[in-house]
Amino acid sequence: MITSTVPIGKVPNVGGGSGGGSGDCWQNGQLSPKGFRFIKGFEGFAPIEYQDSGGYWTIAYGVTKHGEPDIYAQLVGMQPVPEEKGAQISYDLKTKRYGIPILDSVKGLGCSSQSQFDALLSVAYNSGNGSITGSNSLTNAIAKNPNDESTIRPVWENFKVTSNGILLPGLVARRKQECNLYFGQEAEMRPIGLINTSGGISGTVTDNNGDGWLPDG
Repeated sequence: MITSTVPIGKVPNVGGGSGGGSGDCWQNGQLSPKGFRFIKGFEGFAPIEYQDSGGYWTIAYGVTKHGEPDIYAQLVGMQPVPEEKGAQISYDLKTKRYGIPILDSVKGLGCSSQSQFDALLSVAYNSGNGSITGSNSLTNAIAKNPNDESTIRPVWENFKVTSNGILLPGLVARRKQECNLYFGQEAEMRPIGLINTSGGISGTVTDNNGDGWLPDG
């Protein structure tokens, strides 16, 4: 998946305060409300399918035709997809196909907090579960010491930030904020851009004070 290049902005944190996500739902493979809101801001919401910057057909909150063809087809059948329905389907997708599959690996890396899990799930959703379940520069850095920011941050901020050899500013920004979230620091909650059929931004989600639908936390 390729993150949308939604303009950077600030909105109040959602759940869990600046110190990370709330509760321990991560132990069931679930994002916190804050973690889900974080991802929503970087993915943006497309009520109607469009081709993203990498040429991939995408709908709702970053659901791609090549990555999740069954869910993609379900959403296409709902066009224009209501934000609430799109968010609910996206949250369920992230739990079943990303959160649960990476859970044992996250624990194996020594991670023990909701904010760490939320950040790693964001990476998995953006660049594939193998980014967390496999051996690579990021997982190797975390495995040495999951709380060593001086080692992890420079690796994280440069992890899979290109598409077809081109550096994407949206991915650079996302990695930095994921790392902030991982270490319980202030993470940027971007306004949720409404993506049009050309892949541009035509407004922002306004429901629920700009947060759209969120799971109970």
